[in-house]
Amino acid sequence: MKTKLYILLLLSFNQVFSQHKINSPRIVSNINQNWYFSKDQKAKGYAQLKYTLVNIPHTWNAFDVLDDQPGYYRGVGYYKKKLSLQPTWKGKKIYLDFGAANQQTEVYLNSKKIGGHIGGYTGFTIALDHLKFDGQDELVVKVDNSHNDNIPPLTGDFTFFGGLYRNVSLIIVDKVHFADQLYGTNGIYVHADHVNEKNATIKIDGRLSNHTSIKQLLVNATILDTKGEKVGEAKWLSSTNENLSFKLPEVIIENPVLWSPENPYLYRVVTKLTDYKTGKVLDEVTTNIGLRYFSFDADKGFFLNGKSVKLI
Repeated sequence: MKTKLYILLLLSFNQVFSQHKINSPRIVSNINQNWYFSKDQKAKGYAQLKYTLVNIPHTWNAFDVLDDQPGYYRGVGYYKKKLSLQPTWKGKKIYLDFGAANQQTEVYLNSKKIGGHIGGYTGFTIALDHLKFDGQDELVVKVDNSHNDNIPPLTGDFTFFGGLYRNVSLIIVDKVHFADQLYGTNGIYVHADHVNEKNATIKIDGRLSNHTSIKQLLVNATILDTKGEKVGEAKWLSSTNENLSFKLPEVIIENPVLWSPENPYLYRVVTKLTDYKTGKVLDEVTTNIGLRYFSFDADKGFFLNGKSVKLI
C-alpha cells in the first residue's frame, strides 16, 4: 500500500513544492486564523451578511451529510478579514496567496474588486497594490461552488466542497522578485531530464518581476544534497530592468541518488536573486526535487528506476 501511495503521488504532481527559510528576504505570513464567514442567502450585498468566526482551511459543506436535507449546499459563501500589516512591509510588494478555493472566486480589498479565479483545485496569487496600512484594510472573498457548465469537473462521485479549503497566506517580497503570479507558483521551475544511475540533467527556469530601475540582476541556483553539500550550480545575469523570463544553464549531477518509495531522497535547489552591483539578496526560493526515471510496458507493467513495481 505504501508503494502504491508513493508512486501515485510521484505521477500526480510533477510540479515540485517549495519551502521558505526563516531568514529569507521573502516573507510568507499565514493568515488562516480569525476569518468571518457567511452564506446568508437573504442578505443583499456582503455588508448586510451575518457572519460567524471561522479558521481556514474551511468548507461550508462539512456537516451537510448530518442534516435532514437531501444533497448539499452549492452556492455562494463570503469570507472577510481585516489585515494586520507590519510597518516594515511598506514599500514592499505584497501578494495574497490561496492554496485553492472551490470553485469560482472574487477577491475584494477595501470594497474594490482586485482579482478572481476560476477552478477549484489550483492555487492562485493576487497582488495587494493599494493597502492603506491603517489597520482597517479589509479583504472580502466571495466563493461560489454552484454547478457551472463551463468549470470542470461537471460531475463526480464526491462532494464539491465549497470554500477556502486550503491555506491562505501573505507573501511579502522586494520590488524585484521571482514572479509569484504564475498559477500559484513561486516563479521558479525545476525539472529533471535524462535521469539514470550515472547522471541526471537539471533544468531551472523562471520569471522575474522588476518594479525598479535595477538592471543588473544575478540569478544563482545551488543544488544541495541531504547533507547540505553542493553538487551543482548555475548562474544567469540580466542586463535590463524589464519583467522577463530566464533559463539557467543545465546542471549535470554525477551518480545521483535516485528517489524511490524505499528511499525518498530529495535534493534542494536554492535559487537566489541578487543585485549584482551591491550584492544584496533580493529574493530566495528553495525547491525540493526527487530524481528518478520510469517506464511502462503493456505486458510487463510499471518500472521505476529500472525495477518492476507492482501498482495494484
